[in-house]
Amino acid sequence: MTRLISRRVVTAQGAGFGLVWGVTARLWMRFISTDPEFSLGGTGYILLAPTIIGLAMGFVRASTHPTTSRFFGAASSILLGMGGGIIMLPTVLLGALCLAKRRWKWWARVLVALLASVPLGGLLLDDPDHHGWKRLIMVIWYFGLCGSMIVMISVSLRPTTGRAIEGAH
Repeated sequence: MTRLISRRVVTAQGAGFGLVWGVTARLWMRFISTDPEFSLGGTGYILLAPTIIGLAMGFVRASTHPTTSRFFGAASSILLGMGGGIIMLPTVLLGALCLAKRRWKWWARVLVALLASVPLGGLLLDDPDHHGWKRLIMVIWYFGLCGSMIVMISVSLRPTTGRAIEGAH
């Protein structure tokens, strides 16, 4: 028996995932900072932007109008690229495209995945203050943040399928 989930619940789950992502990203920024000076406005943006992106992806997942919802979902992902999140934007957008386009040839997906990881090189080489285990943890955390955002944003790029959502008919 298929479990029916309301559109509101799916949308709220997306927003909740985005908020958790924002909190995790803020903790990561605190971890990698050598001089942690954070503003309330910056922290608010780091929490609000992914919450909006998650809300949009929840809306996309729950929507019965795929064209409108996909545009809304894809447009909201631009919020990630404002401010400090710009380093993740190429990785996340190319990674989401690679994940969503399952009909591509394997070599095209590998090429896109490699291009998506280019910003990581700058992150690794940019700051000489990070050494050893701290750099390893920083990189693993970075991949976790990018990977989870890739999964979230790829929702707006995937073909729609028959989803069991209450009120979708």
